[in-house]
Amino acid sequence: MVTRSASILPSIPMTIFHTIVVDRSDSMNSMHGSHIRQLRNYLEEQQKAAKESGNTIFVTVITFDTVAQTWIDTKNILDIEIPTMELLRLWASPRGMTRMYDTVIDAVTNQKSNTVDYIKKLPTMVRELDPHIQRWIYVITDGYDNSSLHTVNEMQKKMLSERRSGLGTILLAANIGDAQELACLLYTSDAADEEDSVDLGGRRII
Repeated sequence: MVTRSASILPSIPMTIFHTIVVDRSDSMNSMHGSHIRQLRNYLEEQQKAAKESGNTIFVTVITFDTVAQTWIDTKNILDIEIPTMELLRLWASPRGMTRMYDTVIDAVTNQKSNTVDYIKKLPTMVRELDPHIQRWIYVITDGYDNSSLHTVNEMQKKMLSERRSGLGTILLAANIGDAQELACLLYTSDAADEEDSVDLGGRRII
């Protein structure tokens, strides 16, 4: 069995896939633009992390209301310019209904597919070294889903299944609606054991 030494792990570059899913439905007016600032901050943090760590970080940015739109699709964070606030407002200003369940399920499925394709394209020698690859999905929402074909239980099942295969999940949700329900459902004993859930100012991040 091959194990990684904790003493050398920080010096081994990783490949990390980040998918940021942002609710832009009409109910997000209650956040007064904070979801847009959160999106920009997250992108800036990942760009800084890539420069300082040497890790390869791929980002995908998706917004949704009645439909989902992919604005950045699996791009190296160091190869893109961080969008301006003006551009992000065009991407994420509130409107329409809330297609959360379908969007999150699709985002996780596509991210996994892109990760598998990336691994397949690596040189055989690199694959044999068992490169360290992480997957994260960051969902910003505060509303009730009212436009999906899937149910909250189907989304929960998908997220929990992917967590078991290594997906890291971050959910930023106000204490209302299906978003908060999902936060509670995902806060399992496994999550507590892994210490990957904290509570910040009335919002649960998982």
